[in-house]
Amino acid sequence: MNATLLLCRIVGLAVFGAVAIIPVSADTGFSIYPNTAVLGSSVSFYDYGRLESKVSQYPVGFFDRSGDALGYGAAYSNIFGYPGGRPMIGMFPHMEFGFTTGAGVYRLDRYKDMNRNNLESPGAGGNAVLHFGTGLSPDSDITVKLMLNPGFRISALDRSKSSSGRTYDFEWRKMDIFSTGAKWRTYILRGQDNPSWTASFNGITFGLAGDYMHVKAVGRGTYVDNRGISFSITDLGTGTEKISVPVETTVRGKASTGWDVASLTPEVMVHANLLYVLGVYTGPSVSLNAGKVYVSSRTTGSMVNKSDIYDASGTVKLVDANSTVATAQMNVQEYIYVPAVIPRWVVGFELNFWKVKMQIETADVLTHPVSSFTAQAGLRVEL
Repeated sequence: MNATLLLCRIVGLAVFGAVAIIPVSADTGFSIYPNTAVLGSSVSFYDYGRLESKVSQYPVGFFDRSGDALGYGAAYSNIFGYPGGRPMIGMFPHMEFGFTTGAGVYRLDRYKDMNRNNLESPGAGGNAVLHFGTGLSPDSDITVKLMLNPGFRISALDRSKSSSGRTYDFEWRKMDIFSTGAKWRTYILRGQDNPSWTASFNGITFGLAGDYMHVKAVGRGTYVDNRGISFSITDLGTGTEKISVPVETTVRGKASTGWDVASLTPEVMVHANLLYVLGVYTGPSVSLNAGKVYVSSRTTGSMVNKSDIYDASGTVKLVDANSTVATAQMNVQEYIYVPAVIPRWVVGFELNFWKVKMQIETADVLTHPVSSFTAQAGLRVEL
């Protein structure tokens, strides 16, 4: 199978995987179901529709203002994993194998200003893969990457936060990862094959990578909210009166998040050599992406009044303290597109210790060049 056919098949599978998760709808909200068996005919929520809207506004606001961060993080994760440096010279059995890990940050400047009133967050993504490759001709090579880790336990990644009246606790339990792709590189202008001990021009290469990544993480959590809630108390003698009662709302459940992303990344790199052992390369790279990030959660719980509820006169107890005055349900079902185009300018360095080579590569994301960037490091051995 030639390199072009292999790359086309990988890209085709990637696009199929990304398109297969297209959703039909998205919905996020908090619902209250009053317990009329406890409240009776004299007690009712004053305006639980407004309360539902108030509790829902935080997750809804987050996805509205930070959905792009999740999309960029997923797209960043998909494009890492290939060694830099020049293409290998010669055909099979000339081969290489190694390990590369990378990470990217989108809009790091948002971090310092993020709070409950400003729900714009930065985004991040990462990947770590094994790769192997072979020369195809005196001018080109191909590299394949792979990471497969079903059921990876991540219970150590717990998140909890408390503030005035609210406690949030979430624990990630399991993650499935599948990442693969292939990258073809060829010279479009040859330089010096044997670099000097000072500096030399090693040529210009064109590269084309096709990548696919599937991630799914599952966890469970608890959300506790304490606030005063208004009830309407109806009495035949005095009419209707609004009172405020402290209520604790507790919802528990499971959540999952993940993404399916396909990318096609062409690049052009200029290569040079310094002092023989240091290779330097730089040039533009553009990732064309398709796919979506999803966040899904369905949690249920209860609302418990923390003090007695009396009639309008304040003398007749209508509801005992610590009664379940309502059940509650919070649903999150969100889908976020990954960015269609991510242009980057790449600068990489490769230390050459004969058959062993170490790479460090950084890139500025040109859509937000001051606050968005990626980096990766790797090791490869040539045989």
